[in-house]
Amino acid sequence: MCAAGRLSFVTVLALAAAGASAQSIYWVDYDFENSRDRFSLHRSDLDGGNRREVLHDMGLQPQYASLEVFGDRIYWIDFNNRPVAATLDGVLLGPTEPTDPQVYARLYDRPINAAGTQTYFPGRNNAGQLEDILRGDFEYENPVVLVPTREFSPNVSIVLDEANGHIYWAGAWGGGDTGLIQRANLADGSDARTLVEGFAMDDFTVDLALDVAGGKMYWGNHSRFKIQRANLDGSGVEDVVTDTYVFGMTVDPRPVPEPAGGVVLLAAGSLLARRRRR
Repeated sequence: MCAAGRLSFVTVLALAAAGASAQSIYWVDYDFENSRDRFSLHRSDLDGGNRREVLHDMGLQPQYASLEVFGDRIYWIDFNNRPVAATLDGVLLGPTEPTDPQVYARLYDRPINAAGTQTYFPGRNNAGQLEDILRGDFEYENPVVLVPTREFSPNVSIVLDEANGHIYWAGAWGGGDTGLIQRANLADGSDARTLVEGFAMDDFTVDLALDVAGGKMYWGNHSRFKIQRANLDGSGVEDVVTDTYVFGMTVDPRPVPEPAGGVVLLAAGSLLARRRRR
């Protein structure tokens, strides 16, 4: 398998919009074309219909957990660790910093709560492996273990549902059908429970998103070549996008934009350099 194939992942990150459920799925597909790796941006309806290619060549390979819609743009982190953007109708903008620190944090799958006072991220055990869900202050400092977990490799995808008081996380590890989605109470980490399991192979990256208004969660990874969804309690699992070499995904809560339309970006403060992957 090529290096890109082994590092393949699904980045599933949601933007919550009050009173509106998600309308579109965007994902990164991988192909080998003209003797090189190529990554393209695609879009579909939530049921996988109306699939189309939005951007044929995104340039460098995206990093793990690094696809996020904000305003009229979609962002990702490239393999040189730079934020890159494109318009939602497929114009590549090149290196571009998002203006919202919460968007920036979600690109690294390290969410910040709506008040900007608490951060959530995986810990590392003595062997350097990801383990436990931590909560820290707005600078990712003074962490405490919110939820003890098993080891995950190579990533843990963490998503907040503040409206319903929950934190969700997803990951996998080496050896068999190991995909796991779990949930706990956001306030204190109590009532931890497994919602979905066995959907990913070995230690491929797993990523998760919530469409809280629509009552759905979305996830996937390369090992199954598909994107799936379920109700927020894990029931009703179904395939959404199949037969595609998924390398990253996000959900957009708004209708598909018109090519000539425009959406004003909502600036929410300066970026914090320390809100990077620790």
